[in-house]
Amino acid sequence: MLRILVLSPVDWRRDGLDYRAAYLRETALRIARQGHYVTAACPGPGIAPLRRTRTPTVEVVQNVQMVRMGVTAAYRLYAETFVTRLAASGKLARLYDVIVDAVHTRPLALRRATRKTPVVPLVFGLRRGVQPEELGDGPVLVASADAEGEALRAGVAEDQMVRAPFGVGWSACDPDGDAALPDDGPGPCRIIAVTSDAARIARALGAIDGGASDAAALVIARQRVRPDARSADGVRILTWNGDAPALSAWLARSAHRPDVAYCGRGFESTAPLFTAMGVPVVCPDTRCGRACVEAGATGLLHGASRIPGLSDPLRAIRDGITALFDDSDQTAALREGIEAARSQRTWEQTTTRMLSVLTTL
Repeated sequence: MLRILVLSPVDWRRDGLDYRAAYLRETALRIARQGHYVTAACPGPGIAPLRRTRTPTVEVVQNVQMVRMGVTAAYRLYAETFVTRLAASGKLARLYDVIVDAVHTRPLALRRATRKTPVVPLVFGLRRGVQPEELGDGPVLVASADAEGEALRAGVAEDQMVRAPFGVGWSACDPDGDAALPDDGPGPCRIIAVTSDAARIARALGAIDGGASDAAALVIARQRVRPDARSADGVRILTWNGDAPALSAWLARSAHRPDVAYCGRGFESTAPLFTAMGVPVVCPDTRCGRACVEAGATGLLHGASRIPGLSDPLRAIRDGITALFDDSDQTAALREGIEAARSQRTWEQTTTRMLSVLTTL
């Protein structure tokens, strides 16, 4: 049995749609299922470890122990203090065999305090200026092509990197309460969209020739929608509580498969659920979109707004979906790519790659 401490800048119980949270959730739960001991330390509503008289909040989720250490803005300080104090007390080496540092901008400063316990960076992103010695001289896990490119830019040797990409498959996590979705699944429809901009996306889908005009389109929205806007132009709108495992379970039991799915900005991490369903996906060309959709193989990436807070252009969304309806050769190629991903890029294979690194240190 391997004892693993995962240090994460996101809480996958609260930030489940964040692609880093989705990645850590699916891999941690699968590692725990194999009999390993996993602790995930992350920010969240809890007691900061800077106060010696109190301990962080602890929750056990499907055999993964989750430790929450206060506000996100102070995550680096809290995480480094948490590990340093465990090491100083002699508990770190007794409790854990290896530490996984989920890196989004730069690694945590842990190496002086953890000389007896190896630290493996799991890179989602690296900002400019990170030096290779900050990542150590051991193996570096990279979660996407973007992360790999940034690790190379930082001076990490190519033979030092181990690719453990975003996987395809249903969620290993149990749904968290009522997802507010119908029990019978999505029903027959040609398009399913997951978005927070329900009314706007519904108008775009209703205007697609050969799409929503010929068969129902379904918009799954993480927001309240006015009753008079819930069905128009062949488009049905459902509200959803934002629980990704619940959406996974709902899609998995569906007897109907749409022709295409659209995963809007902030919801790109749901794309692998549709890939598991065998459905081509259209996504915005964001860091998360590129991690979750293999362009030209499992779906298409459309031009995304580069201005924070500004919605993606509807024309780009319509063009991406229309391309899959109009180009049968491209759709056939995507179907082949999806079948390859479902057999060669699963969460189980990603977990195996991670464990192959962690068990050899």
